[in-house]
Amino acid sequence: MANLTGLYPPIPTPFDAAGHVGLDQLERNLAVWAASPLDGVVMPGSNREAAFLSSQERIAIWRCCGEPLERS
Repeated sequence: MANLTGLYPPIPTPFDAAGHVGLDQLERNLAVWAASPLDGVVMPGSNREAAFLSSQERIAIWRCCGEPLERS
């Protein structure tokens, strides 16, 4: 079982001007958060945007957020 103790803030999902998920911006944000003393992040849609995300967008966000964890 995973140890989920620590600080896991809900992160905002960035969107571009056309309303698409901004994966490039999300990657930049993750780099900043990874350098902080957080234990992880809660995503996607934990700030009420989940209802507006498609399944494909959710999967893309999960992959984007999971890659830094795989590298560490």
